[in-house]
Amino acid sequence: MADEITTTVRAAGLVLRVLAGSGVSPAEIGQRIGVDPAVFADPEARLPVAIAGPLWAMAEERLGDPNVGIRVAQTADRNSFDAFSFIACASATYAEAVGNVRRYMRLLNNGAVLDLEVDKDAAWMVWRSVTPNIPAVRHDSECVMAMCVTYSRLWLGDFDPVEVHFRHEAPTDTSGVEAFFAAPVHYGSEQCAIRFAPSHLPRAVRSADASLVSLLEKYANEALAALPEPGRYALQVRSLIVKGLADGDVGLGGIAKQVGLSERSLQRHLRDEGTSHKRLVEDTRRELAVRYLGNHAVSASEVAYMLGYSETAPFFRAFKKWTGQTPGQFRQA
Repeated sequence: MADEITTTVRAAGLVLRVLAGSGVSPAEIGQRIGVDPAVFADPEARLPVAIAGPLWAMAEERLGDPNVGIRVAQTADRNSFDAFSFIACASATYAEAVGNVRRYMRLLNNGAVLDLEVDKDAAWMVWRSVTPNIPAVRHDSECVMAMCVTYSRLWLGDFDPVEVHFRHEAPTDTSGVEAFFAAPVHYGSEQCAIRFAPSHLPRAVRSADASLVSLLEKYANEALAALPEPGRYALQVRSLIVKGLADGDVGLGGIAKQVGLSERSLQRHLRDEGTSHKRLVEDTRRELAVRYLGNHAVSASEVAYMLGYSETAPFFRAFKKWTGQTPGQFRQA
């Protein structure tokens, strides 16, 4: 569906390979994240982004590594993401490489963008979700930022950020993260970002290859054109649902008023984008439930309240329908 926020099997490939290398079978991974393990054989297959929470939780648990996101990022190389990473590695300059990552990000994940912001004193790579009100998954955010640095070092040979920011709260021990970035790391920030010296931008990429970029761009552009964008209204409604869930204010009438449309017009726009208000409410609740339950400091009854349920029983029934497990069984897994 055009409204779905998805990632590809290829994008999840690094963590899947690390798990496989530790003896975890595809069947076990599929059961944990709620997908058919046969899908892992197709690198272009798309998965709901809601798998991020349980997948990273499984990786930390099975590998026994509290910094598993950093560990996974360090395995990335120019072969990791097919044409996506080849184009970046063959770009002429660092600025062009980052620009190509931003340009083709939807091939891997249509739920986030990597922006480059530059002024005279600083340059920033900012990782933004298209639904910013959804809580960040710690290992996912740390892996993305660590991959930005891993690739920057691959492209340039030497690269250290000036500072790093994460939206999630600080873990108990931050030393491993700080050691990797070799820079101050700030938690609980408004955005997930890396600040670096603007002098890096015009530097030549060590593996620059103009002919390879020209060859692969045709393939990547065709793939990008064939990929449906998440619908404009669906994304706006999803964001408003996240904001309104705790207050129980996610009804069609209230959402339509905030969007500036009548209920009928909003329903028509969502139908044109292949979805509905009801489906967006359920999908958003499912995604947030998985993320919230990953925080063991929050009780299942509190999660139910945060998702707009007046009682726990309807939430438990819904979660069992979504995942095949009760919230308690999900946490025990």
